[in-house]
Amino acid sequence: MQSILNYNPLTGIFYWKVRTDVRPRWNTRYAGKKAGSIQTGKHFTPRITIAIYKTHFIATHLAWRIMTGEFPNKEIDHEDGNSMNNIWKNLRKASRSQNSCNTKTRRNGLKGAYKQKNRWRSIIMYNGVRKHLGYFKTEQAAHAAYCEAAIRLHKKFARF
Repeated sequence: MQSILNYNPLTGIFYWKVRTDVRPRWNTRYAGKKAGSIQTGKHFTPRITIAIYKTHFIATHLAWRIMTGEFPNKEIDHEDGNSMNNIWKNLRKASRSQNSCNTKTRRNGLKGAYKQKNRWRSIIMYNGVRKHLGYFKTEQAAHAAYCEAAIRLHKKFARF
C-alpha cells in the first residue's frame, strides 16, 4: 500500500504515488492526485473507498494499515461521527457495539426518547441488550435519562 499511496494523517487525504508497474500514461493522469471516491449505499453512511488492483478498500482501513502496519480486525470508529473524516487522530479501534453507540439520531427528535401514548420512554442498548430507563412526562427528560446512562455505559463512545 505504501508503495503506491501517500496518506497525510493531518488531512486524512490519500494521494497516488508515481508507479513503475503501470503504463506511463497512468502516472500522467493520476500520480500526485487524490485517490479514492465516495461510496454511498442504502444501508451505510457515505465513505471513501480506494480501488487497488481491482479490489476496493475502505480508506479508513488503509489509513489504519499505513499508520500501524496492520489491517484492523475490528471496526474503525470515527470519533466525530463523520465517516468522511479520515484524519488519523479521529480514528480509533472499536467493536461493532461501540461503533453503534457513536451514531447520530436517525429521526427528528432527541436520541433515546420515544413517544408511547401520552408519555415518553427512554431506552438504551448496551452489549446487545435493550435497557429500559423509564417513562417520562417530556421528551427532554427522557433524553436526559438516556444521556446520563450513555455516559455511564458507553464512556468515550457516548454520543448525544
